Amino acid sequence: MARKIKESKIKEMIYFYKNNNVSLQQVADKFNVSKATVWQYMRKNNIKIDAQRTKIGKKAWNSGLTKNTDSRVAKYAKTKSKDYILDGYKMTWSDKLNKSVREHHKVWFENTGIWPNTKIGEQIHHIDGDKLNNNFNNLVLCTAAEHTEIHKKYEQLVCKLIKNGIVKFNKKDNSLDIEYLEEFLDLKMELDYGSDRSW
Repeated sequence: MARKIKESKIKEMIYFYKNNNVSLQQVADKFNVSKATVWQYMRKNNIKIDAQRTKIGKKAWNSGLTKNTDSRVAKYAKTKSKDYILDGYKMTWSDKLNKSVREHHKVWFENTGIWPNTKIGEQIHHIDGDKLNNNFNNLVLCTAAEHTEIHKKYEQLVCKLIKNGIVKFNKKDNSLDIEYLEEFLDLKMELDYGSDRSW
């Protein structure tokens, strides 16, 4: 319940509200009462409350910026018109979703009609390990568990190749030296197919 205010003060509040472009909060501040008190007396006296006036004195959510002056809009427009790399993945614009998406998801959708559902753990695996090679033939849809298992098997294979001296690990730059692998494959093909490589 609104606190009791003298009739003369109520008339002053109503006059101030009606004749000035002010909000209920501004009236409350001027007459040292709560906004709820002002609102109740306005309603009791059938004074129409202008919803637009509630915005007076409040800071706009966008600080008064417009499409033309807000840098966030320019940043959004830039990502819409241009591809970019994010976390090692190529991002591209999707008109269907009206946002930037990982290119390999878009390629998968364009070829299968199925958009990978990341909410249930569907992922796209790059067969050759190159996150930027988004050729459809290099992609496979799998669950998160399957994806982890694929990478585990890749790691096991590389470890076997290192253990057998086919691949060397370079400690200087933490890279794999595959020179011996290429020699091994050449030798294996020669043994399998002979010296004739017309296959």
